[in-house]
Formats: sequence, structure tokens, C-alpha cells
Amino acid sequence: MPVVVTPVSSMSTIVEHRKTGFVCDDFTMAEVLKGLNWYKTLSKVELGELAGIASNRVQGHFSGEVLKNNWLAFFN
Repeated sequence: MPVVVTPVSSMSTIVEHRKTGFVCDDFTMAEVLKGLNWYKTLSKVELGELAGIASNRVQGHFSGEVLKNNWLAFFN
């Protein structure tokens, strides 16, 4: 699933620009369209690689277990 986020959302701290998605420079429709058009330039192989990197990042940094451990470390 292609991801285009803006700097207004907290998702811009999770998505790595052009590695796991597209982070817009600002919150405008022109920037969102730039992100969508960037996806159109990628081949199926590149899209598959991007999806794999994004999935690994989410599982490695934001899984339930990782979040639980971070909360426990914070409160202990």
C-alpha cells in the first residue's frame, strides 16, 4: 500500500522518505500529488522492495512487543 504523509501528521516520524513511503515537504495538494506521482515512476520490483522494507521497519520498530518494552522501560 503506497504511503504519502505530510509533516503535519506524526506519521512523518515513522515513514522514511522514498525508502518506506513518501514524506511531503508541506501540507498542500501539490505535494501530495508529487508523492502519488513518484509512486507511478516505480517498477513493480521497486514497489515490492519498498513494501518489504516498510513491513520490516514496522515489525522491527513498532510491533506490540517493541511498544510494550518501550513503555515498561519508560515507567521503570
